[in-house]
Amino acid sequence: MLQPYDTPSFSPSSFCVDILDGVDDLREKRVLILGPDVGIMCELIRRECRHVMELGQHGCPSAGTVDLVIVSSSGTPRAAACAVERARRALTLDGRIVVLTTDCPSEWLGRAIRRTLRGHGFSVVRTRQALGRVVFTAALNFLGSFVHA
Repeated sequence: MLQPYDTPSFSPSSFCVDILDGVDDLREKRVLILGPDVGIMCELIRRECRHVMELGQHGCPSAGTVDLVIVSSSGTPRAAACAVERARRALTLDGRIVVLTTDCPSEWLGRAIRRTLRGHGFSVVRTRQALGRVVFTAALNFLGSFVHA
């Protein structure tokens, strides 16, 4: 007797869920993923994000077109700098960025990513751990030099 075949439902990794937990409501946000990451894309869709786009390592995003950029993996300061530069170009004035490191990042990589984010006009840079990787989140300071801390 044949048994019915049950298709397993997609269950995003706890990492994908964890990195997006700090992000606001995504339904009307335009999100760009820099670098291939199907898990993050599926989790965004599961959270009803209607505008998700993924670009490869060397793709060039259109200027000022997205609200959130997720850099899926940065393993060197140079790779992080290139990705943050591309993300900055793509973001709107009040855009946000999430940068994920590769597994077991070094301390110098973390400092380099933080410095790169600040150098490109991001403020409120926060870091946290997620399953052996460091997650950086930051927002653009759209008021620029008018904001004094």
